[in-house]
Amino acid sequence: MGLPTIATAAIAAQVIGTGVQAVGVAQQARAAGYQEDAIGFQRAAIEQDAAAAAIDRQTIELEGEAERARTEAIATAHLTNARFREYQARRTMELAEAEEAEVRLQVEGTLGQQVADLAAAGRDPTMATPLAVAAASARAGEREALKVRTAGMLESEALTVEAALDRLSADDALTGGAFAQQATELRSRAVSLRSEANRLRGEAGVLSAEGEAAGARARVFSSAGRLASNFGASLLTSSSRIQALR
Repeated sequence: MGLPTIATAAIAAQVIGTGVQAVGVAQQARAAGYQEDAIGFQRAAIEQDAAAAAIDRQTIELEGEAERARTEAIATAHLTNARFREYQARRTMELAEAEEAEVRLQVEGTLGQQVADLAAAGRDPTMATPLAVAAASARAGEREALKVRTAGMLESEALTVEAALDRLSADDALTGGAFAQQATELRSRAVSLRSEANRLRGEAGVLSAEGEAAGARARVFSSAGRLASNFGASLLTSSSRIQALR
């Protein structure tokens, strides 16, 4: 084998070595590309988390609005019942007073009729027996009138108490609704804070991955540059040696 052949073989070996190095550089470039793809996935995950958090907040707010509407409806129903019972209490008292007055009128009419009947019978209504009968009728009528009035007062008072209970129930519903609204706001705030924390952690991970990817790209460019420079220098050196041997 002559010297030019040996030099040519050396150049071929350098070319093969350079090819192997080029394969390594290509693998590094693919790895850097995979890192960039992973960064894209990380960013997509961050966006998905943010979207999920927004949906959670919207769900919480809708639930809060539904609960607020429910408590307001309950409170309104209790207030309506309270107003109706208060009206019933007033009306019951008015009817009791009217019935009491009617009973007294009936008693007066009965006494008047008794006096008229006694007079028609030729008897003195101021005598002992007729007077006792009239007094008994008057007392009976008075007791009836008082019972009517008392019954109306008691029924009116019962309605007033029930109205007060309805108002308390309405206040309780509104108070519970206020607490529920505060709880809804706190839950929504917690979701927002956790979402923000996850976003910041995700972005920190992306920044770290981007730094690693940038380093990998720099290493790829550096390796490629050194490979090209070394290959060119080797070719020049081999060419000079071949020329010298000739």
